[in-house]
Amino acid sequence: MKVSNTTENLPSGPMRPTGAATDASRTPTASGDELKAASATDKVELSATSRSLTNATGSGSEVRADKVAEVRKAIAEGNFHVNAEVIADRLIAEAAELIELIAKPAK
Repeated sequence: MKVSNTTENLPSGPMRPTGAATDASRTPTASGDELKAASATDKVELSATSRSLTNATGSGSEVRADKVAEVRKAIAEGNFHVNAEVIADRLIAEAAELIELIAKPAK
């Protein structure tokens, strides 16, 4: 699949939520006591598959400061352009790699 010309019809400027996302009456709120009680009793367990993916792909905390500075500068100068085709190709390649990793039997 080839992705091209995906930004031609998009509006410029900041994005704003619409519809239900802007309806404040639908937004649940909790008091500080409720949040403390929830955090004291909530528990999350990762599946074996998610743990193996985390171990295989690393912590994800690797940041290339030089690259971040370069991108920030390009954005500030208005010279940052996104190549949707390259991004799509890399996403597909990474998804294929993760599927292959999941398909391997655990040691």
